[in-house]
Amino acid sequence: MICSALLLLPLFVALQTMLITGLSLPLIINEINDRIGITTNLFICTEVDRQDFCELQYRHLNQTITRTIYNSFKSLNATKLRNQLGGDKKLFVVVGNEPPYQLFRQLNLRFQLADFLLVVDNEIDGGKWRSFVDFAWKLGYIKLLIHSTLSGVSYDKLIFPSLRLRATTAKDYANFQDSFGNIHGFPVRVAAYNNVPRSFIYNDNRGKKIYAGYYMRFARAFLESKNATFLPVHPATASPQSCTKAISKNKVDMCADALVRNPLFSVSKEIRIASANVVVAQAQPLKKYRYLAAPFSTSVWLGLILYVIVVVALISLIHWLRRRRWEVSKYSLEVFSSLLYIGFHLKGIHGKGKYLIYGVLLITGFIFSTIYLGILKSMLISEAFDPQIDTFEELANRNIPILIDAYDRALFSKYHLPDILWPMMRTVPSDTLLQHRNSFNQDYAYVIFADRMGMFQHGQQFLKQPKLRPIPIDFCFLFGGFPMKKNWFLKDHLSRAWFNSFESGLIDKLEQDAYRESISQGYLNYTSSESLEPKLLGLDYFVVPAIALALGFALAIISFAIELMVCKICRK
Repeated sequence: MICSALLLLPLFVALQTMLITGLSLPLIINEINDRIGITTNLFICTEVDRQDFCELQYRHLNQTITRTIYNSFKSLNATKLRNQLGGDKKLFVVVGNEPPYQLFRQLNLRFQLADFLLVVDNEIDGGKWRSFVDFAWKLGYIKLLIHSTLSGVSYDKLIFPSLRLRATTAKDYANFQDSFGNIHGFPVRVAAYNNVPRSFIYNDNRGKKIYAGYYMRFARAFLESKNATFLPVHPATASPQSCTKAISKNKVDMCADALVRNPLFSVSKEIRIASANVVVAQAQPLKKYRYLAAPFSTSVWLGLILYVIVVVALISLIHWLRRRRWEVSKYSLEVFSSLLYIGFHLKGIHGKGKYLIYGVLLITGFIFSTIYLGILKSMLISEAFDPQIDTFEELANRNIPILIDAYDRALFSKYHLPDILWPMMRTVPSDTLLQHRNSFNQDYAYVIFADRMGMFQHGQQFLKQPKLRPIPIDFCFLFGGFPMKKNWFLKDHLSRAWFNSFESGLIDKLEQDAYRESISQGYLNYTSSESLEPKLLGLDYFVVPAIALALGFALAIISFAIELMVCKICRK
């Protein structure tokens, strides 16, 4: 037994030495691959004397994983690699005793979701590697594991409340690779401005400043869950352009707003397409004088005019054949009296033909007057309106200007906007746009995205009649999300939280709450759009009888002129 133990002792020592000096590395890599679901391993060996070591580790990796080995940083094309393989589920194995500052600068924030295993063959220098970890996480690289082949110990990082390294295992690393459950009050700067309903600010009854809006409230709840300190930053102007400038100048970490992708910042994971609509005034009530002709269409009125001309001509002709005298004016009055159903006599017509003409006039007048008065009364009771604007062509024909601000103009110039709308666009300051739009000014049209459209529709349910309505044509389909610094370490966490909240229906609840809250704070000035005060009679109320009188005089003059002209012709 003693002899056998002595024979196995060198083998045990050799095996232990091999594990410590490197052959345990493939086991660590394979375990990380399995637990995290890594799809690609990227070996980077820049030191010439470590090339054989890298080849050895490379051969012992799981054969089902895509593997690539690089001998220098320059041979790695980060842009091409990201386009071909994507940015997540990648494990970079960097072999070298010096922190790979050059590699992380070269990656240029393209692989912030990837994992990095840094392999050294000596003891870990805590000060040197802590400085590197601090450099890396400020660039947004937080999935870091440092492994020493000399001691066989792996080290993870703890950033809060103070940066330090701790011994760990591949299993623990896989479970807590990017966890930030408590960041101990670390301040997060959030751009806060009014962009209702996503974000707005007001003071409550006690004078306390309230940061509201469904994007803002979600951002605050997210930071509170991470035990972060919400630090509002108020830009000089309340517009998405101020958010873009603040992020590009590193004045804020994120904005409580929804913006589309931009080279200057990252956005949270897109969860739904936001479309835009042109909002126009609801159909306006008809003017009082237009009620005279409103019951019938143009074709009916033309048919009625033709009927009057034919019947008057026929009766006048019969009268002339029997008495050799034209009575156009008289029989015109008889025909109009029949249409108004106020009585007619046909005294100048005798014989059996009188009963035929009388029956035609009686039936036609009864039908016309009954239908006309019935429709007219119903219109006066329920109120009639102009035709709705349902197409861009109708909007263009009415020559209604569309108000937008500078940010919207830049947005629409980059993304699709129907060409027919551009001639109607009027760029105005944001304050002017909000003043007209929030007070439901019906002299203009506006371009509104889906969430703000919901706020207007929610607010208009408190009106006697809606003031604005969308043209039912969607355009400018965009993905939007929280704008964030490209190197913000919590941006992936915020994206996951936003997606999960949308999936659970929480976002819809926050959105509805924001509608009610914004309306309660007076961001929609619909209360001033309807007046309940009694109004004095204006000229509009006297237009209808004036038109009727003028129309009667005109018809009398026309019929009299026709009668005179016919008499002169007959005398000749």
